[in-house]
Amino acid sequence: MQADTPPLPPKACATCAHYTAAPGKTPDGWCRKHRAETWGAYAGGCASDWTAADPAARTLEHRRAAVVARLEADPALRYSFDVQGATPSAPADGPVSVLLGLRMGDGSIVTGELHIPGDRWPGIALFNEHLRLAAEGKPS
Repeated sequence: MQADTPPLPPKACATCAHYTAAPGKTPDGWCRKHRAETWGAYAGGCASDWTAADPAARTLEHRRAAVVARLEADPALRYSFDVQGATPSAPADGPVSVLLGLRMGDGSIVTGELHIPGDRWPGIALFNEHLRLAAEGKPS
């Protein structure tokens, strides 16, 4: 940051869309975006402004954000995913990364990354299941 650049405006986590209060606990909240405990009264740069320095971490965060954005855009969706390293119809040459987002019963969204060895990639089976659910009119 240059000396003449103003700092980020302070933002309390409690005012952030990613914050969930946890009264009576220490710290007193949870950041859904970064899956970490946080303080509701924290006044600094919002954690949602955080950018990873590592290019691989940035790529993973962009993939995660896209998966979450799809779920947030359509409340009927139960899951969303992003696959890197393979296609649904071709065998994988190496490890496959599947970033999965799930809508929980309370409406919250959780994400996780699965690493699948290329020789165990069930790509077409997953794609066929997705198409079957869509044909039955079940949101996926």
